[in-house]
Parts: sequence; structure tokens; C-alpha cells
Amino acid sequence: MGNANLGTANILHQYSCHQDLKQEYSPETAHELAAKSLNRHGIPATPNDVASWDKINSAAVQGKMDIPAERQVAESMAKGVAQAIIASAHQTSDEHDADEEDLESGDAADVAEDELTTIDELYGFDNPEDNDEAALDDVLKAQEQA
Repeated sequence: MGNANLGTANILHQYSCHQDLKQEYSPETAHELAAKSLNRHGIPATPNDVASWDKINSAAVQGKMDIPAERQVAESMAKGVAQAIIASAHQTSDEHDADEEDLESGDAADVAEDELTTIDELYGFDNPEDNDEAALDDVLKAQEQA
């Protein structure tokens, strides 16, 4: 069994022991004992920290947490926002180009449409995953400001 499997097994074991303590004694006692164990092993933790850990784990056990789905939504939003930014930039650029063409030739309909800029071109990282992460960061920052 690899380290990841041992770690996962220990998480499940610790969660089960914590749940047993909550049932036998009280949530407060379980949180206090878990915090003492963490502190004894060099991890500063309060009973409130353990209560948060318990809340998150309980939600996961009850199927009320889906991080991969949340990631997919955020990445999809990031791509949508990036595409909207690109389209807006192209529209502004096309309007500017058309104005210049009108002045030069008098016929804006002859203006050739450029290819849309991609996320990779917009962010400019060599690795496409870095560009996706940068777009996702921008979306998350925009969500925080909204």
C-alpha cells in the first residue's frame, strides 16, 4: 500500500474514532481530545479547528461536497470570461479597424475578420495549463470583488 493509501486510511480511521467519541461523550469532548492529539504531534490546533474539520468531513460523508464539480464550474466560467474578454477586444479592434478603413477606402464591409485570440495567446504562458489556471484565477478574483 502506498503512502497516499495509508494517509487516506488514517483519515478514515481518525474520522471514525472522532465520530465514536462524539456519540459516547459529546462533540466538545471529541473536539478537545482531537485538538490535544494534534498539539501533541506538533500541529497547533484548537477545538474550533477540529469542529471545522469535523463539519467538512461530515458534509463529505453525507455527499454534500463535490470539489471536482465545483472545479469544473469554475474552469468553465474562466473560459467563458476569457472568451468574452477576447470577443470584446476583437469587437473594439474591429470597430477601430473599420473606422480606419472607412477613412481610407470608404467601405467598412471589406474589412477582413481576424482570428479570435485564444486563452493561450491572451495569457502568454508556454504551458496551456498555466494559461487555464491564470484565467481561473482571474474569474475567482472577479467573483470575490462582485
